[in-house]
Order: sequence, then C-alpha cells, then structure tokens
Amino acid sequence: MKPIYLIKPRFFLPDIVCKVLFMEGELYFCKVGGQFYNISENESDYRENMTQEVFERDKSNFKISMQSIENVKLNGRKSLWTGNIQNEGTVVITHDGDSEKFIIHRKQNSEEAAAFFKSVNGIKVDSVNTGRAAKKKSEGHISGAVRRSDEYQGIYKTTKYLNTLGWVCGFWLMFYPKPYLPAVLLNILLPIAGIFVYIKYNKYVELDDDRWEENPNVGAIVLIPSLALVARALLDFNLFYETRFWICTAGITLIMLVIILMKTSEYKRNRWVPFALALFMFPYVLGTTVLTNCLLDSSDAERYSSYITDKYISTGKTKTYNITIEPWGPVTETEDIIVGKSFYENAQKGQRINLQLKGGAWGFKWFEPDEF
Repeated sequence: MKPIYLIKPRFFLPDIVCKVLFMEGELYFCKVGGQFYNISENESDYRENMTQEVFERDKSNFKISMQSIENVKLNGRKSLWTGNIQNEGTVVITHDGDSEKFIIHRKQNSEEAAAFFKSVNGIKVDSVNTGRAAKKKSEGHISGAVRRSDEYQGIYKTTKYLNTLGWVCGFWLMFYPKPYLPAVLLNILLPIAGIFVYIKYNKYVELDDDRWEENPNVGAIVLIPSLALVARALLDFNLFYETRFWICTAGITLIMLVIILMKTSEYKRNRWVPFALALFMFPYVLGTTVLTNCLLDSSDAERYSSYITDKYISTGKTKTYNITIEPWGPVTETEDIIVGKSFYENAQKGQRINLQLKGGAWGFKWFEPDEF
C-alpha cells in the first residue's frame, strides 16, 4: 500500500508534514517536513518494513490504532490554513472520541488520499469534492504519482540547480563583472537554456512558480540574468536609443514570445503566462542587443570633443558616477553620461573631453569617452 502525505496543523508551533503508513493494524504518522511543507530526505527511512526503533527516533512521530478510529472524512476543497501554499483538501480522523484535522499535502491529490483510507479494512470513509479536485488536477496540476516518478524528480532537481545558477551568475554580472566577457556570455546563454527546458519539458515545467507549489520552473534562470544584462547595458554603454532600436527590440521579443507559446501549453491554464513571458523576455532582448552591439563592434570611430560642465554621484540600489557634458556632434543638448570611478575622479569642471562615436555591430550608434 502506497503511503500518503498529510500536514498536521498546529496553532502555536510550526506545522509538520507526516508520511502516513499502515502497518500491523495501526496508522503511523512519521514527520518528514516542516512549516513550509517541503519533504525532507529522511522520508526514505520510513518504509512499510520500518522498525519500531526507527519510528521512535523522532518525538514528533505518532500513531493511531485502527480500533480507536470511528470514521474518516475527506474534503477535496483547498484548506485556507496553509495560506497561499497549494494543498489538496482536508482529512478529519475521528478517534477515541476526538476529531483530529489534517491537510492533504500537494504530493498527492484528494482522490489518492481517499483511496488510501478506503483500502484499509474497517475504516468508514466519507468523501466530498474529491472527484472535482481530481478533475482539476488532471487539467493542469501534477498528480502525486507523477511527482514521485524518477523523471519528474530529475527535472525538478535540474531546474532547481539552473535557477540557483541563474541567481549566482546574475549577481556576478551585476555586481562584480570580472572577467567581463565570460560573465556577459554566460548570462546570455543561461536564459536560452531555461527556455529550452521550459519548451522540452512543458508538461512538468512552469515559467514561474506563483503558488508556492515548488513545481519545476525556470523563473530565476530566465529573469535574473536578463535583469543583469539590462543593468550592465545601461551602466556600461552609452547607446543612442532611437525609435528604430525600440522597434527592433519589441519585434524580436514578439517573435520569441510567439515561438515559445506555440511550443508550450501552460498559457492555456494560466492566462497571465504570455504577459509574464513578455516581461521576462523584453529585458533579455534589450540587454543582449545593447551588449552585443557594443562589444562586437569593429567599426571605425568618429572623434568629437566636448567640455564637462558638472559631475555628481548617484546613490540608490547601485552607485553611479555621472558627468554632464556640452552638446557635441549629433547631440544638440547637454546630457549626463555614466563613467567609471577612476574617470570620474580625474574629471574636472570645464575640462575638455574626447568622445568616440561608433556605428555598432547591429547598426545602433553608441559612444564612449576617451580616458584622460
């Protein structure tokens, strides 16, 4: 008999997740998780041939005798006890004259929980809403049997590692981009890897986990590197953001969005997916376009000169060094540009500055000041 997973809610103490086994006329409740309902690795200790010694190792474990159980009531309607964390309903076990409430863990659906109790001879089971919950699960939610499969577990671990890598590499590029080119290249490739996984394993993988279900998702590996690319593009390069640039960026984003939606089906269940995907992909396209346009540029530079009229430091989530320069070449008004720390420290008001105007690898013009 396959075990089931129930959450034992507690008022003053953290909730616990129990792996429920039926052995020798008793239901064994073995703690395998805590407040956020994750299943720990030690669940493998609790098997159908579990010894009493193993069971007694954790003082949170307990058991209920079959002889003391009067009835079991199941309701497939989501419990509000867990807030926004997905669950599959409730179980109320009446034994020794008292009724004890449990919440059905997302690892299986309410129909599977009902089947577990119905398979135990001598237990009277009343089920409501379990069929509807099972139907909802089949329309988009992942069943407990699938969650326990080797394929699902492998994909879950892969996306978890990829998301961790997305956070690490995104922060690397954003806050300490050395060496620069490898950091940029890796952050360009990671979202592509995330989208590939999202398309190939879309029956399991979500764009982002919005319901605390801990389903496999590629949210961090797509979004965090994309934001890092935008940050570096804005901080490190002075691009002329013309209308043609925005049309090109929006067009590429739209093409990528259509291709991804044609290859996936999550948007049929969650209508917000196309909007979230667009918000994920637009910064990726923008940052990648600016960085590759400037880093791959081999065009001859046009040289101009201007004068520094002011300098200041901006502080916030990031610290930037800014100088204000007079009109020059194609620029008809004074403008502020971001420079490096050493450049800023050497710059003085009224000082002449030389500028290089370049054509860009993709035809989007940009400029950079010469070092003093």
